[in-house]
Formats: sequence, C-alpha cells, structure tokens
Amino acid sequence: MKTDELNIRAAIDRRLSFLRADTVRRNAIRQRIGEKERSYGIPKWIGGKRMKKKLSFGALSAAILVLLSLTALAAGMTGVFGNINWLGEVTPEETGPIPEITPAPETAIVTRSNFETEEEILNSRAERELVAVSNETGGRWTSRIGKAESFEKAREFALQTGLPFPNELPEGYHFVDATVYFDCLPDGEFILTSSEMLSTGAMLERYRVDESMDFVSGYTMRMVDSDGAYVYLHVYMDELSDTSEPFLSMRPDEQARVLQIDGMDNAIAVRTDELCHLLMRQVLKKPVEYLHFFPDIEDQVFCYGEVRVDVTASKLDEAELADMFKEN
Repeated sequence: MKTDELNIRAAIDRRLSFLRADTVRRNAIRQRIGEKERSYGIPKWIGGKRMKKKLSFGALSAAILVLLSLTALAAGMTGVFGNINWLGEVTPEETGPIPEITPAPETAIVTRSNFETEEEILNSRAERELVAVSNETGGRWTSRIGKAESFEKAREFALQTGLPFPNELPEGYHFVDATVYFDCLPDGEFILTSSEMLSTGAMLERYRVDESMDFVSGYTMRMVDSDGAYVYLHVYMDELSDTSEPFLSMRPDEQARVLQIDGMDNAIAVRTDELCHLLMRQVLKKPVEYLHFFPDIEDQVFCYGEVRVDVTASKLDEAELADMFKEN
C-alpha cells in the first residue's frame, strides 16, 4: 500500500502542479497581489497551502492543496518535449537536462511540544477553518476543507454547485476518501477567531467563514480496486483560461490526444506506459465570484470562469474514465 501511495502521489503532484499553476491564473493573481502590496505597503504573501506530497491536490493531500509542486516536478524530468494547449497544439522546447533546482530551506516554527514544524501548524485546522502563519517577510495560509465520508456524500457536496461528478464508481472499485474545498461568497467575510505570537516571532491566526457564505469550489476523491489499482479525481473551479495558451508540459515518454466528450468544452488524454491522465475543461454558464483571502487587503473579489477535471488512473484507459461522467 505504501508503494501505491507513492505512485499516486508522484502522478498527482506532477499533473496537478500544471493545472493549478495555469499561466493565466498565476500571472493574474500575482499582478493583483503586486498592486495591493504597492498600494498598502505590506509584506509579500505566498498564497495557498502547499500540497503535502493537493494533493496538500496534499498523504495525499491533496490537501491538495493548492497545490503547487513545480520544483519537485522539474527535478524529476530530464527531457521536456514541449508544452501543449487545450487544442492539442504543442510548442516545442529544447530537450536536455533541466538545471537542478535547490529548494529554499523551510524554516521550522516551534510553538508547543506537539507542533514541531510550520507544516504541522497549518495542518492543525478544524473543518472549514483557514489557518495563517506570517512574519515580517511574508507568510502562507491553508485552503478550507471538509471531508466526505462516502461516495454519496461527496456527490451531494459536488452537486451543490453543479460540479461534474461520476455517475457511479468504476466496476470493481470502491470509495476510499474524498476532500471537499470551500470558497467564500463575495458578501461573506473571513472572521478572525484567534491569534497568537509564536516563539519565533511569527503570528498564527485562525479564521472562519459563516457557513451560509460558503460554496463548494472543488473536491478530490480516491477509488481503488482489490488489486490496488487506483483512480484519483480532482475537480475544481478556476479562472477562465485561454485555450490557445499552453497549460501542460509533455515528457518524451508521454502521448497526448484531443478528445470530444459530451458536456465538456475541451478534453485531452495523456498516456504513459504506467498511467492514464484524462484532463477536461468545462466553461461555467455563469461566472462565479468569490472572496479571496488576502490579509489586510480590501477588494479581494475574484471570479471563476471554468471547471477543471483531472482524472489519473493506474489501470483504466481514457474511454473508461470518460464513461464515469457520461450522462445516463
């Protein structure tokens, strides 16, 4: 089972790092943050809980995480073939070894005997709670999550906001677990419930949102069969993307093809000898506004314009994965 978890983690980290690090989304967020920093003169914050390898994806955390592991991904690649967009167009990249990236040292923040690292502190949140750790140079905070204890409960959460959800489990597979991600409606607010100064001088703060202002913006779900083969599903709202812009890096050992799937605006299958990834995109009929958490910054309203669906499987092929979402 340990080997299976490592395989799942590697596959999901690799695929989701690109999905969450969409170029348009990343640049838009950075620009907004930069504008706020300049006007408010506050320290730079790094938003989003790192996936503990969502899939923190993120353990799968996919606790998840935002989920961005570009460093871990790059370190495991030796020859990038190119970048592909939703239309199936590949922009070639020069092949060859990628320079080794030395990760920045992670500062340990010790508060109590049972909280030895910053990671543990951030993961100590209650359901739907946001936890932030900051100091004079910046900080980071968690996503707000909840657990779904069954396939039916996960479906109930997903359908609250019309997120794509499998009609049924693949034959021979059973539900393992699911994590639900919550965002705040524009009329809501992040309410500070507690704060404390850590021994290192960093500030630990906990926030909640009135549940009437919550909406489900994504979920992850894991399914396995009796042989340990798995299906890992990650569905989440995202900002509207430009389909002509590359969103996924291809390795030489990967093959991709564009698919037409009912109910989806775009779909691409990516295959290796060991895994199948089905990536789909569905434009929302009506954009969804949400309140983003930025400490001490006003005008935090952003907008989701599409839903991304990422399915990774160790045994099933793209046709079988697509059948999970076929309308009855």
